[in-house]
Amino acid sequence: MKKLLLIGFIFFAVISSGFSKSGLTIPVNQTFILGELNAKNYSAEFANVSEFKVLITIQSKTSAQILNELELQPNQKIKLFISKDEIAYFKNDNEQVVKVSLDLNKGVEGMRYIKEK
Repeated sequence: MKKLLLIGFIFFAVISSGFSKSGLTIPVNQTFILGELNAKNYSAEFANVSEFKVLITIQSKTSAQILNELELQPNQKIKLFISKDEIAYFKNDNEQVVKVSLDLNKGVEGMRYIKEK
């Protein structure tokens, strides 16, 4: 019984940890939106694994005010704490796709892409 419980716990831990990490590919002239429908604070670690910069903008959901804006340079890694009242935008204004490694501390609701005009 203990062995079965231990195996179940290990299986759950492996499955759970897999949901928080993902690779994100942002097409040319598109923006990826993260946390649009999220109702909880979360932290996220982003690593730019491409050769091009990515513009990250943190915006208030209620006022649309830009709270923070930074460039994620190639091979740079950052950790951000994002409030439930904020949305993160990842803009690719390069001529090539960009890839970002994303590690979230919990599930985040509301992800989509939008085309830039």
